[in-house]
Amino acid sequence: MRDQWIVQAPERAFLADPIAAEILKRVDGATSLQTIIDILAADFAAPREVIAGDVLTMVTSLAERQVLIWKA
Repeated sequence: MRDQWIVQAPERAFLADPIAAEILKRVDGATSLQTIIDILAADFAAPREVIAGDVLTMVTSLAERQVLIWKA
């Protein structure tokens, strides 16, 4: 598959949809969630509240599955 993001974790894998891929591209371990949300809102000229909802939903889902660990 070309241009498809796959998130791999022990014993499982997830296909990332285009929105998830845009979020994951910016998760680097140093950039805060608030900054990622601001960047995405600017890049896509979308309301910050909408972007924040998408980002928080995805990060929470991956954290609950222990695929992503977010350090506050």
